[in-house]
Amino acid sequence: MVLGELARIEQIIESGGPHGRLVERVEAADRLVEASLCERPTSGTDRPQLGPALSFDPVVEAQLAAIARIHIGPVRMRKEAG
Repeated sequence: MVLGELARIEQIIESGGPHGRLVERVEAADRLVEASLCERPTSGTDRPQLGPALSFDPVVEAQLAAIARIHIGPVRMRKEAG
């Protein structure tokens, strides 16, 4: 599911789609990742369990970081100010 959202994000960027649509898709991907991290198997122990680690190809990581700087940073600043 997360990969599908990332593909949609890439399509929006490549097509020059609207900023609002891009933010919606990034937020949807973020919710999917958060939900995935929260769904961890219960083993019956009281020890805290770590969620799964996500690792991407360095090129993908650089692209995601660029997207976050360009598109998410301004939105986060507006939300914090408002």
